[in-house]
Amino acid sequence: MKTDEFKTNDIKSKVKLDREYSCVWIEELKWLSEHGIKYTFVKEVNGVTVWKYKKNSELFHALADFYDEVYTK
Repeated sequence: MKTDEFKTNDIKSKVKLDREYSCVWIEELKWLSEHGIKYTFVKEVNGVTVWKYKKNSELFHALADFYDEVYTK
């Protein structure tokens, strides 16, 4: 086995991917809601409210617009 293969496989076994997009910023939540993106569920993590969204292209396009039009100004 090559060294690079070992490192990649080792990393993959340690990484846990979240199937949902997590939002903790109220401005981001408002933007997504105003643009028709609904969260899937809400949970609290260490006292912080987290809105979870299904990952899809519509969500990521809305997020790109948010960060382009709101966050970077």
